[in-house]
Amino acid sequence: MTFLHPILAAVGIACVSIPIIIHILMRRRRKPVMWAAMRFLLEAYRQHKRRLRLEQILLLAARCLLIALIGLALARPLLGHAGILGGRGAVTMYLLIDNGLASSAEPSGEAAGKDSSALARHKTAAIALLEQLDPASGDRAGLIALGGPSKPIVIPPSTSIAGLREAITALTATDSATDIPGGLALVRSAIDSAASPEAGGRTVVALLSDYFAGSADLERKLTDLGGGDGPRKADVVFLSSRPAQSGPANISISGVEPLQPIVIAARSESPSVGVQSPVRVMLHRSGDGVASAAATTVRFAVETQSAPRPAPAGQAVVRWAPGQTEASATASVDFGSAARAGGSLVLSAAIDADAIAGDNLWRRPVETRQSLRVGLIAPRRTGPIKPGLEQYEPADWFRLALQPVDPTAAHADVEIEIVEIEPSAVDAGRLAGLDAAIVPRPDALAEGTWRRLRTFADAGGLILVSPPAQATVHLWADAMARDLALPWSASREARAYPAGETVSADKAGPRDLLAMLEPELPKLVAPVRVSKVLPFDAGAKDAASVLLKLSDGTPLVLAAAPGIKDAATGANPSPEASQRGLVVLLTTALAFDWTDLQSKPLMVALMQELVRQGVGRARGTYSDLAGTSPELPQRSVELRPFGQAPVAIIKAALGRTAESVRRAGVWRAVDETGASRGLLAVNADPAAGRTNAQPTPAVAAWLNGSLGSKEVQWLGSTDPMNG
Repeated sequence: MTFLHPILAAVGIACVSIPIIIHILMRRRRKPVMWAAMRFLLEAYRQHKRRLRLEQILLLAARCLLIALIGLALARPLLGHAGILGGRGAVTMYLLIDNGLASSAEPSGEAAGKDSSALARHKTAAIALLEQLDPASGDRAGLIALGGPSKPIVIPPSTSIAGLREAITALTATDSATDIPGGLALVRSAIDSAASPEAGGRTVVALLSDYFAGSADLERKLTDLGGGDGPRKADVVFLSSRPAQSGPANISISGVEPLQPIVIAARSESPSVGVQSPVRVMLHRSGDGVASAAATTVRFAVETQSAPRPAPAGQAVVRWAPGQTEASATASVDFGSAARAGGSLVLSAAIDADAIAGDNLWRRPVETRQSLRVGLIAPRRTGPIKPGLEQYEPADWFRLALQPVDPTAAHADVEIEIVEIEPSAVDAGRLAGLDAAIVPRPDALAEGTWRRLRTFADAGGLILVSPPAQATVHLWADAMARDLALPWSASREARAYPAGETVSADKAGPRDLLAMLEPELPKLVAPVRVSKVLPFDAGAKDAASVLLKLSDGTPLVLAAAPGIKDAATGANPSPEASQRGLVVLLTTALAFDWTDLQSKPLMVALMQELVRQGVGRARGTYSDLAGTSPELPQRSVELRPFGQAPVAIIKAALGRTAESVRRAGVWRAVDETGASRGLLAVNADPAAGRTNAQPTPAVAAWLNGSLGSKEVQWLGSTDPMNG
């Protein structure tokens, strides 16, 4: 037995001595005085002496016990810790509340109303559990928010019920997925780090969630709560709210993809004329409404740093067939006259309100430019081009394809500027101002040039390489693959096709760089013949994209991000590794003894798309999903609100945010001087908003995996205090 006030208990026990002292003092010997009637009194005393002594002892004991009980009562004994009087032991409760995106789902119809969301119900249930705790009996509670990644709000557990109630009331839904495995891992860590439980103590884990598909991934393994050795082995009672039997209909935006990653606004056009560009939007729907046909209107808007509100930019309609869960639509979006000023805009797509508001808006930064600067790394021609196509070198064909109009002509609309660079003069300064670098003579590069090109690619640059036409042994490919850390391996000698091989129009793999050419590609590739290629092995299936191939399956155009394979170990990087930059390889040389591609209509279209789309892909867009630690532009130290959005400043560290960003928003990344380094958009995790209900037996089996031989108990079917 323990006491809430042990000092008062000690004082009470000490006070028991008071009646004993009085009793002793009352028995002091006195001088007898004899008188006549004393004889009769002594005779009566002798007859009742035994009974009187028993009465005195009982009276003394009663006085001592009364004082002891008063002292012990003031000390507030905790009898339940030892199971005395049939009481329960002290309870340590861990409240895990689902505040992920799916918890913000509002029911439709008559059930809708104020505070009717799943999160509101979870908070009410959590407070009801708190009311059953008695801090005077040693009960305490901890609180963990499960909006991914799980966050400990009150850990270690506290006896302050009022403070816990306030923390629960203040919880709001995040835009990230629910992280139940992470929450249980935090509970396991708290149990392991706590002091040894007293005899009769009980640990109660209460998990409050609807277990929608967006809240509970039943494929993920949960932490073992029943484990542990010795005195810290937890006597865990696992309580849970029952899984929802149905889910409200919900449509979420799962992506917005400009088909032109960089929007180029021509200088010669009027500044007041808008810039049109195609944009694809992807949607997903879940919940009870999937079985019916429907239509969803997507509204596009453009935001700028100075504009007080988004400007409408177009719309698209997505029509759903019964049972359809994925859909997409493409619309022409007007980026407005602001695109002509250059810089970054924010493209947003929004749909009508439904069960979950957080996934009805998607924002993406879009870079606008007046032109692209492309470095052509090749030996400079010493004289003018002689008459006849045979006199053109590969560098000449690249130049003509990227600048089909004479840039010196009056009113010429130059969207791609060509910068001539000698192979021996490639350095960081010359590469710094470029968007792309074309290498038609890789055999002429000086030692160390590929490493400098790797730095250029890591900063978001595009590298386009083709084999040299005059080489017979191609040793340069080894240095390229090594220094750019590419998954490709090349043959030392070219493969000849005496009769000429055709180009296949079949889609060889992901071909988003040529998405704008897809409808016309069969006609464009039909007249092209290839007589010689340098065979390249593209490596693993997911390591590189085969954009075009010959009819026999030999890759003609390859693309891969540099650094996809570690140069020293050959291992793939972690998912958190940066994948900026892009390398595109044309396996045939632009010479007539290799191919006639350069004289066909495909040449201009192919090179224009490879450069325009490739630069956009190489630079990438700084956007991520809620619940992650997003990658940031180089030298960024903090994120500041974009436009008028009242968003708190977020610190950055080592190229990423210092902590996970759980809410959607747009930020401006700045360096130590306060200069802008780019925009970052964080969107709601579309997978987190899936409101499909999951079977109760499947959820129970998943949760039981963390309890060993025990089973989860549904709230309402048990007393959490006494099990």
